Order: sequence, then structure tokens, then C-alpha cells
Amino acid sequence: MIISFVIFLCFINSIFAQGWVSQVSGTNSTLITVSMIDQNTGYVLGNTVYKTTNGGLNWVPLLFGNGEIFVAMDFVNANTGFVTAFDTNGVVYKTTNGGLNWTSAPVLLGTSTRMFFLNSNQGYIVGLGGTIFATFTGGNLWIPQLSNTTNTLLGVYFINSFTGWTCGFNGTVLKTTNAGLSWTDLQSGLTTTLRDIYFINSNTGFMCGLNSRIYKTTNGGSNWSELYFNSSCGLNAVYFLNDQTGWIAGCLGIIDATTNGGVSWFRQTIGITTNLNGLSFVNSMTGWAVGFTGRILKTTNGGITFTEQNQNFIPSEYALHQNYPNPFNSETWIEFLLPVSGFVSLDVFDVSGRLVAKLINGFKEAGNHKVKFDGGNLSSGLYFYKLNCNGFTAVRKMIFLK
Repeated sequence: MIISFVIFLCFINSIFAQGWVSQVSGTNSTLITVSMIDQNTGYVLGNTVYKTTNGGLNWVPLLFGNGEIFVAMDFVNANTGFVTAFDTNGVVYKTTNGGLNWTSAPVLLGTSTRMFFLNSNQGYIVGLGGTIFATFTGGNLWIPQLSNTTNTLLGVYFINSFTGWTCGFNGTVLKTTNAGLSWTDLQSGLTTTLRDIYFINSNTGFMCGLNSRIYKTTNGGSNWSELYFNSSCGLNAVYFLNDQTGWIAGCLGIIDATTNGGVSWFRQTIGITTNLNGLSFVNSMTGWAVGFTGRILKTTNGGITFTEQNQNFIPSEYALHQNYPNPFNSETWIEFLLPVSGFVSLDVFDVSGRLVAKLINGFKEAGNHKVKFDGGNLSSGLYFYKLNCNGFTAVRKMIFLK
């Protein structure tokens, strides 16, 4: 009986969930944003700031303020961060020792919605009625800027000390090339509420909105093209590591990812329905999402939903098996065998050769592996999945039917 129990435990340990895993935040308050510095240290904002120094295993509340409703936060490193509140007095709090102590300064900015710091000195706050404030002194002095709009602004992003963008109600997109001394209305042609904006460089950027759509520009915001219609509900956050790899998050627990610059997106099923408000990644594998009811999610494999590994069986040769079920709607399993450990890539392509999903991109131990693929956002048709490891390559076909 004892031997059987040990074997059972070994089997359980050989099955591991990957993808987005819930972490215990210690609060039921709505978490608005997340700012991760590295794989260990980061901060989330809810009814107060919560800090982790062990990758999210524990989140410790940092108590400060006078009972305000906090709405915006940004940390530029492990020690220096800023927080502002939904308050007409516009108080901004600052810490330079990782949240142990906080100082405050009234800005008289009206009601803020979002902040972005380029470094420990230069930062911006946007808010209701087209409010924009800038600091070049680490928050000691905040300067009002002329936005030339009365539309509420919800997202803000800078790529250097001069060039930045902000977006908000009624399709508003503004750009500055002089650190905010003046802002130009880019006339996006959109009418929806734009919730977040993210730029990779001076040309390439992305926005998402409450109309469930994501938009891309390749000319600094002069023109925007619709990339993707989520079809479920509003999108609240967009985050890109480079011009190819990015994620979006929104209501009903939705996280979608792209690995080809937004040409195609695939759903990363996470099994929750909690609205998500913020995203932060420290590399292509490790990231966090936060949302309602204290929800914190973490991935260490870029968001792949689920894999199963049997390390007790070591095959004698490489193999890529036929997915099951096939045809499928909307989930299927892909199994492959590795006689030795190595770096594995497992990708899905459409009939034109376009990459639509990157299921695995990392080191795997020798053994029998299974990956669950959710094609819920794909169109019906023929697809190919390709395995690469240690010089071995195999391709198989699969059929998705809606």
C-alpha cells in the first residue's frame, strides 16, 4: 500500500499545470494595475499597494495614505514608485525605498486615471476632462500641459524623454514630440473609448478599446488599422515585449496573445470570468495579470494553457503524434516524444504558412509530453503543427471545425 501511494505521488508530480496560475493576493479589492520589476519583485495597486519579493508567492500590503481611492501607479525600479488617487486634490505619493516610507505632494490636477514614468525624474499623469500633468523633478513639481481636448484620457505611454502618446474617450489619440510642451490630436477616426496604449518604437504602437478591438500603427500614430476583433467584451490592457510578441486582457478573464505582430491572436484559456485590468511581463515567458476581486494571475511559459508530462517513460526516438480529437472544436491535445532533453518549439500555422499560435518555446525534459491547444479564435479550416527539437522536425495536419 505504501509503495502504491509513493507511485501515485510520483505520477501526480509528473503532471503540472502551466499557463496562467492564480496567486493569493490577500485582498478582495479591485486590482487596477501591476508593475513588475523582475521575476521576483513587483507591485500591484488596489485599495493599497501590494508588494512581492518572491515572484508572487506572497503579496504584502504597504499601508499609507489617508483613505483615498487609489487609481494609478508606476514603479521605475525596485525602490522608486508613484501612486495617485481618485481625488480632486490630486495628491501623488512617492516612495524611494520600496514602499517602506511614502511622501506626498498635492498636484491640484483634478481627477487622474493613469500615470507613466519614463525614469525616476520624468513622469506624466492623465485624467478626466483632458487633464495632463508632467514632472521632470521626480514628482517635486508637477506642470499642467495643454491637451486641447476635454475628452477623458485613460492611457499614456512614452518611448523616450520627448515622444509620447495618450488615448481616451471618443477615439481620442494625442501625441507629443517635445516632452509634452504641446500635444497634437492625431485624428484617429475612431469613436470608441480607448483604454490602453503601448508603443514599441517611434513608429509601431498598439491600442485596445471597450469595443473589443485592437488597433496598430506603423507610422507613429498618423494612421491606425484594426487588427483584431475580440468578439467577447471590452479590452482593458495591452502589453508588448517587442514588435512581434504581445498580450491583451479584458473582461470575463480574457487574455489573448500574438507572436506575429498582431496578424493573428490566440486565446489563452485561464478558466476564470473575472475582469482583468492590467498586464506586466518581465520576459517572453514570465508575466502577471490583475483584475477584480483581488485576482492575480501569473504565467511562466508565456501563457500556454496546459501541458502534461510523463517523466517515468523515456522514449527511444523522437515522435510527433496526431492530435486528438481531430477534427476538433475548440480544444485538442498534441502529444510528442523526446528521447533526450532539449529546447522545444511547437507552433501552429494556417494553410498560408502564417504562424497562428506558439504553444511551446522553451526547454523540456526527456519524456512523453502532451499540450492542450485551444483554437477558439481560429476560423474553420486546415492547420499544421510543427515540432522542432535538437535538429528533429516533424509536421502534422489538423482540422478545426466551428
